[in-house]
Amino acid sequence: MKKILHILVNYKNTDDTIHFLRSAHGQRGADQVQFVVVNNSAEVASDSTFSDWISRGVQVLNRPDNPGYFGAAQAAWKTFRGNAFDFVILSNTDLELRSSDFYFHLLTTKIPIDVGLIGPSIHSELLRREGNPMSFEPPTLGKLRFLAWLYKHHALAWMYHFLMYVVSLLKSLRSERPRNFSQHVYALHGAVLIFTSKYFSLGGDFHHPVKLYGEELHVAERLRQMGLRTIVDYSLKVNHREAGTLPNFWQRVGLPTQKLQAKKEAADFLLRLYS
Repeated sequence: MKKILHILVNYKNTDDTIHFLRSAHGQRGADQVQFVVVNNSAEVASDSTFSDWISRGVQVLNRPDNPGYFGAAQAAWKTFRGNAFDFVILSNTDLELRSSDFYFHLLTTKIPIDVGLIGPSIHSELLRREGNPMSFEPPTLGKLRFLAWLYKHHALAWMYHFLMYVVSLLKSLRSERPRNFSQHVYALHGAVLIFTSKYFSLGGDFHHPVKLYGEELHVAERLRQMGLRTIVDYSLKVNHREAGTLPNFWQRVGLPTQKLQAKKEAADFLLRLYS
């Protein structure tokens, strides 16, 4: 019987984490899923918060040092022997599985051997749009050079972020064609990433040289270099509330110094990766 490891990264968002666990455990096929919650904050939720879920088999890993999204995934993957699973799901917790057979579909669908990463349909409740794919093609060197330059200038970077936010809101006003098929793409939305065992058998893991940002493109390029495909399976459906990761307007478009530095480091890394 196939098995799934589902890593949930909880960053100061315990209510949503518990809500997700409650809904996910009602899913068909959930008995074949090992859930791991990584508390990725110095404000660590106590084990008593998850005591009921621990008694039902959920594992909890506290990381008060906050190693980042992929850093948390790497810690959980190593601790709980991720190589022993057929699929490893990494996700945020401000989600709702819209498919009642989300896990069962993964467990019973024949996945082509050259597929290393699967993304579901991700509906953004904030932007009211489909989030997948993030991109069909790799970023151009020109764009990466521009971003590396941009994040050296705080005011310009904030203006750029604000403009991109306005553009995304305008796009949300346009109707979208329904997508009901699997599609080969380059990079996925990072809210839910479903890795196949093939990715790990070829040496893949969750190592990411910088703490935050750029993970989606980094893993996309690793998959391309491995000769593995990335697909979106639109029969797997997820709602992304973006409540825990992007709680309000100012946190979405704001660019405090720490966030700016993280984006600069990520942009510099991606420029080196693609050069």
